[in-house]
Parts: sequence; C-alpha cells; structure tokens
Amino acid sequence: MPRVIAHTPSWLSHPSPGARIFSDPEAQSPASPSKKLGGKAAENKPSTTPSSTARRSIAHRGSEVFTVVGNKIRWADLARVKHEWEGQEQRSDRGERRAYRTLKTPVYYQITNLSVSPSGHFLAISTEHTVHVALLPDPSRLHEGDHSEIKLRTHHLGPTTHVIPEAALVAVLWHPLAASSISSDCLVTVSTEAVVRIWEFDHADRWSFERPALAIDLRKLADGTSSDQDFEPTGFGKSRGFSVDAFDMEAAAACFGGHGAEHENPWAATTLWTAMSNGDVYALCPLLPSKWRPTPTTIPALTTSAVSRNASITATASDPDERRAAEQQYEWVRELDNEVFGSGDSGDDSIRLRPSMPSAIPRLQGPFELPIDEMSEEAEVTDILLIPANLDEEDLFSSEEGYEILGSAKSLPFTVVCLTTTDHQLHVMIELEGVTGQWLPKKGRNHFSAPTWDAGEFLLLETVSLCDDTRATGIRPAITSDHANPYHFFVTAGTSVASLSLEEWALKVAFEVTDQDLDNVDAGLQSRLRLACQGPICIKKYLITQQQLDSSSQASLSAVAFLEDMDLGSLLLTSFNGRAVAAQLDQTPFRTSKMLTNELSFTSSVASPLRASQSLMEVLQSEAQTTSDTPPTRAPYAPSQIFYQNHMAALDQIKARVPHHRRSMLTDNPLRLSPACLDVMTLAHRTFSRQTSAVETAAAELFRRCERLREELTDQVKQMAELAERLSRLGSGSGTETQSNISSENDRTHSEKISDRIDAAKTRQKELFSRYERLRRKVGQIAHAKQDLSVKERAWIDEVDSLAAHIGVDTGAVSQDTTKQDGDTSLDSRLTTAKSLTGDLMAEAKRIKELASTEGADKDGGQGTPDGKLRTRLGGSGSMSRFQREKIKEVMEMVEREAAVIDAVQGRLGRLTV
Repeated sequence: MPRVIAHTPSWLSHPSPGARIFSDPEAQSPASPSKKLGGKAAENKPSTTPSSTARRSIAHRGSEVFTVVGNKIRWADLARVKHEWEGQEQRSDRGERRAYRTLKTPVYYQITNLSVSPSGHFLAISTEHTVHVALLPDPSRLHEGDHSEIKLRTHHLGPTTHVIPEAALVAVLWHPLAASSISSDCLVTVSTEAVVRIWEFDHADRWSFERPALAIDLRKLADGTSSDQDFEPTGFGKSRGFSVDAFDMEAAAACFGGHGAEHENPWAATTLWTAMSNGDVYALCPLLPSKWRPTPTTIPALTTSAVSRNASITATASDPDERRAAEQQYEWVRELDNEVFGSGDSGDDSIRLRPSMPSAIPRLQGPFELPIDEMSEEAEVTDILLIPANLDEEDLFSSEEGYEILGSAKSLPFTVVCLTTTDHQLHVMIELEGVTGQWLPKKGRNHFSAPTWDAGEFLLLETVSLCDDTRATGIRPAITSDHANPYHFFVTAGTSVASLSLEEWALKVAFEVTDQDLDNVDAGLQSRLRLACQGPICIKKYLITQQQLDSSSQASLSAVAFLEDMDLGSLLLTSFNGRAVAAQLDQTPFRTSKMLTNELSFTSSVASPLRASQSLMEVLQSEAQTTSDTPPTRAPYAPSQIFYQNHMAALDQIKARVPHHRRSMLTDNPLRLSPACLDVMTLAHRTFSRQTSAVETAAAELFRRCERLREELTDQVKQMAELAERLSRLGSGSGTETQSNISSENDRTHSEKISDRIDAAKTRQKELFSRYERLRRKVGQIAHAKQDLSVKERAWIDEVDSLAAHIGVDTGAVSQDTTKQDGDTSLDSRLTTAKSLTGDLMAEAKRIKELASTEGADKDGGQGTPDGKLRTRLGGSGSMSRFQREKIKEVMEMVEREAAVIDAVQGRLGRLTV
C-alpha cells in the first residue's frame, strides 16, 4: 500500500503561481439540457446531471496537466512549475508569473470529462451529450511564448449523432489496441441507451468525424438470433416504441477488460464490459476497429487457444451451439493468422486488419449474475473496473525447446470485477470461466431456433464501504486505475479519496494456483485458498479526507489523476472548489516489490505450493519490518477560496440579466419606485448577501485558525522551555540539581509524581531481587556441603597429606570415607604430636636465644639489636659458628611452616566437621 508522505505541496498552494492553475475565476457555462422524459418514468428516473457525478476534469500527459476551470481548458507543466517555484522562493515577485496557458475550444456546455489518448496526440473533451476531439500541440510549442491563449484545432465527433436531445454519454474510451498514429486514432463511446459506437478518425479526413465506423445497439443485439440482422441504433427522430430493455438495459458505465499488455489474457483488451444501472453486466468480445495493432503475444495466444478448443470440443461436445462457437472462433483466428503482414494502407507490419468472418459484430454475452443480495433497489451502479487474467504461458510456450515457463507472481488466472454503487459500496467479484470471442450464427435456410447460451456468474469476494459522509449521498463514486499495478486503484467518493489494493491477496492466491490443475482441486489446495480468503481481501486506506477540505463548501472532489514522474514522484492530484488538492505518495516498497514476475520461477516439476506460501510469508514479513507506516504531517490550512474569487463577477452577471434599455434608467437617471427596480434590487440583495455571508464565514474560520495557531505555538514554546530546563538540570552539578529539585518540588505535575513512583518501585524490585539471589546462593552452599567432595577438594586433601609426610608427621593415608567421620584417631594423634613438638621447639628456641644474648653481652664483640636478633662478629672466640647459625635459621623456618600448615589443617578440618 502506498503511504502519504506529504499533502498539497507549497508550489500548488497560495501564493505560488501553481495555485492559480485551478483558482483563477472563469465564467461558468450552462449545463447540458437533459432529455425530457414524460409520464411516470420521468418521475421515477433519478437525476444524472453532472453535478451529481464525480467529474473527470483532470487529465495528464506525463508531467503535463490539462484541467477544466469554468468551461475553459488550462495546460500546465507541473515539473516546470515546481522547479520555478523552488528556484524563486527567495524572490519578492515569485507569485506574479503565470504558470498556465489557456486552450481555447468551441465547446459550449459544461465539460464533464477530459481524456488524453495513449499516444498523447489527441484530447477527448466530453460534455453530457457531445464529444470533441482536439489535436494537442507539441510540448515544445506549449512551453514557448508568453503563456497566451492557444486555439486548438477541434472536431465535433458525430455532430448529427451525439446531439443534445439524444441519450447522455456514460463512457468515452480510447481503444487499447488501436492502430494510433500522429494523425489517427480510435475512440469508443457508450451512451445511456446502451449504444456502442467505434470512431476511427483521421485528422486529415473530416468525414471520419461525421459517422462512426461501427455502431451497435446492445438492446437489439441482446435479442438477436443471427449475425445477418441489423443492429445499428435507431436514427434520430424515429419512433422506438416501448421496450422493457429501455429500463433494464440503461447503461451506467463501461470499460475495456485490459490495457493491451503482453502479460494479459489475449481476449482481455478486445472485450468491452458494460454495466447497467440495475447491476447487470454484459461483455462484448471481440470488439475491434478495422485496423488494430496486437501485442507480440496476442495472435500466438489466440491461435493456440482456438486450435486446442476446437480440437477438444468438436470431437466430444454434443451441444451444437458450443460446437458452432468453437468453429466460429477457429475460423476467425485462422483468417487473422493467415493475414499478410503490412496489408494495410500504411504498410506497417504491426497493424492487422479485423477479420470479416464470422462477423464484425460479436455476440452479447450476459447478463452475468451478481451475487449481491444486500444491494438496495434504489442503489445504482456508477463505475466498473476490470483486472484482466494473466497469460497462460504454459499452453503458449510449452512446445518450444529451451524455454522455462515463468509463472506470474502478481497475476491471477481469472478476471477480477470491481463495481461501485450510489450507496458508496465497492463490490469485488471474480469471473472464473473467462470470456472468449463469440458470434451469432449465420441465418440458414432451416434455421428456426435461437441459439442458447448459459449466462456467466460472478463470485463475490468482499464488499467495502467507501464513504460515510452524509453530504456525499448524491455523488457518484468514480474509479481511477493504476496502470503500473493492476491490483491497485483509487476511488473518489464525495469528499474523500481512498486507495484500495488487492495485491497481497492476489499474491497469496497466485502462489497457490500457479501450475495447478484447477479442474481437479485437491482438499489441501481448497484449505489453503479458503485460508487465504479469510482475512481482508481489499485493503482500504484514505489518502484525502473531509478534514483536509473546506467544511462549509458543498462542492465535491473531481476524479483523481495519478501522476508518476521523475521530477514529481508519485502525485495524486484532484481539485475541490477551485483549488488543487494533492497527496504525495511514497511507493518505493510498493513499486520495488520483491515479488516481480521475472524474479520468481515456478516450474511444474519443482514448484511446491507449501514452499511458495512459506516464501511469500517470509517476504511479506520482511517488507512489513522494513516499511514503517509513519503518519505524515497534517495538511496545511488553506484559506477559503472566496478570498481569491473575482467579486465583480456577480455584478457583471446582474448587469447581463438586466435589459439594455433599463441599464441607463438604473445608472444614469434617478431611481424610481417601480416593480422593475424592485426586482433588480432584490436580485442584487440576494446575490451580494450570499457573497458577504460566505466572506464572513470564511473570515471567522480564518480568525479561529489564527487563534488556534497562536495557542499551539504558545504550547510549543512552553514545551521547549521545559525541555531546555530539564537539559540544563542534567548538565549542572549535584548541589545545583538538589537546590533546583527542592525549589521545584511544589511545581511537579501529576505525571512526574507517577514517574517517580514507578522509578521507586523499580528500584525496590531490584533490591528484592538482589536479596533473593544472595539467599539462593547461601542455600545452595548449605546444600552443597552435604554432598560428596569435589575433585578439587580431594586434590587438596592429597596435597595436605603429602606435605605432612614431607615434614615428618606420620598421619597415614586419609581417604574420602574417613574424612566424613567425627573423632578420627589418626588425625587427632597427629595433631597432638604436632602441637607437642611445636611447644618443645618453641621453648628450646627461646632458651637458645636467651643464652646467646647473655653470652654476647659479656663479650666485647657482641651487641644487642633492637629487633631481638643476635648479631656476632665472625671469627670471635665466644661467638657461634656459622653452622650453628644456619641450623637455628632452618629450625625457625621449619617452625613457621609447620605452624602455618597446622593452622590450615585445623581450619580445613573444622570446615569438614572433623
């Protein structure tokens, strides 16, 4: 899912010149007069005026934007506007430069739809009933000059077909497989009377704009029995008579099943899906212009599927209608495959001609049954979106040598259908059987029965609520697709824009059904698919909400336009009440997904559904950890648009309504009390009272916003001051910190007191834990004393025994078992002997020391030392010999060692409870 990283940028807000692209006032054109319906049908028919429909008033060509303001088309290069604003932010005259150019067109009524052709050469301008096709100038010509008004060369599409009294238009679509060029293209229009017209126009041929190349009345085609019948719509002014289809087949929306990509099902881009107001959905396949440009995989895929179907059905099928459909499809594909390259007038090898057999008009398939039980009777379908099935690469390339079949990691082998209704509900459904080319049979001599085919059926996955705003009850939601990712789209409903994504669910299901035989589904696959569909299938996220808009205005958002450019990034652009509303999206994890088609290969021999599911979950978890859903800053406040409107426009309108002969009476002559003067004054009062009321409301809102800003700034300053004071206390000394703590003890808040209590509880808990650890160690030592001696203790006992033997004490061998007993006789006797010997030696040493000191004092050579040690001169007559001194020294050292050993042994025996 994309994340909003910023709202309306500064270069699209006042006082930037980019804001004037949408805000400069323009005169409004009158609404198109709807077709008058008499009787009870007119009373029950809901209003289909443009005010209740989310208008598609913004179209784009790269970074270039075409928008409708009033009833004029404006062009602007948003990348250039952004660069100029960022480079002139420091200049004082930054808001004086004009950022747009006005494109002059001969369109009179209100423009409801703008659509740029995929080639970028044409612009379709639609009102409620009419369509104009304008040739767009080169971008270099639009960039040059002084931003003056440019007159576009415009052609009225079908001036005698799409006229005011006829049915309104519900869809104006560019054919995805059209053989477009710099001067030609193909446009498909669908009206409320379920009439489909294909316009193959050439800019150099005016006659190509007069009549459609192919016109099909779906109401007649639904009852058709033969391809030889006339399915053209009834001409203007002719009586149509009464038909139930006039109510049951009232078209509400239409779209093609694909965008003409190589990885799509070959029948997807050739299928036109039409949704009726009551919820019925019909498919027209194949619907092609006389010249079309297929993708490199279209014709091989069509040939493979048609040949395999004809071979399997012709031999086994008993139904004649099914056998006839397979033969017609095989005949149509054979003519297409045998066509010579470059057979058209242009000589382009990529352009093909539409097969003439079986017929140029296909059979109408449907209505498809909708499994929507809770759909109210008053709710009507407003828009439709088709997500095509992926190309079956196994059937297409299995016969080629050295080709590795790559399963699409992001596409499903079935079609996903999305419908929006007037009660702001989005219904997500799937079509499992698939739609292929079908035609009506030729009229034979003995042909008396009409062909019968079973209608298809949709499987409902999920119903999503789009908007809860009560003011948007009369607004019809509109869907905007994302061509980069088919499983992601945007829905504009009233005053909110929601982003909806089926990508996560599609990934899970695609991994399970890749290289699986869907005709023989095992129980394990059923369980895994049921588990994948238990959670939310369609993830919804609001990108633009009502809180970001002017709550006092009764306007609604126009259908969003999704721009992706190197300079602009991912920008979601719409307009509301004369100003731009945008959302900057961060789609880095969304675009650079690890689940790309060319990165994951699932071959039929090594693919494992369980392993694929595990790898999918690992990738999803890693992406969830790397991407942080940080909420962006709130949308900047934009003052009401009433401050930027032309206040003299209301006065000009009043002057225009007053007859010319009365203007002089009101302006030049003194006012006279008359009904005409009273009417003008009351009209002026009503007009200016509404205007002044709107200005007062906007000024009050601006004052409240300023007060709120001042209060928030004051709170921010206080918080920063408190933070600075805390930092200073942390950096100061202990004495200063103690004084500040004592002085601010009374100023402590409730949250600070709670924090102190929590810290004290944590400290107390640490102390208790340390006490517990000390007691546990003591208990462990007590328990350890009652156990057997360790290896180190045994080694220490052996060392004591060896030392006792070395000093001459006969203690005997002390074993581990004898050390455990109290009152051991050998150790007691040895200890007694050691003590007696120690006493004797100490007494003898003392006696010898006293004798030596006495003898030394009597002689001249002897002298006493302060430390009690005897020092004699060597060689004296009465002095001790060297041998005697060495012996006395050895005896003293032996006594000290023995005393130390005895003390150590006594302490160790005490610890061993001996």
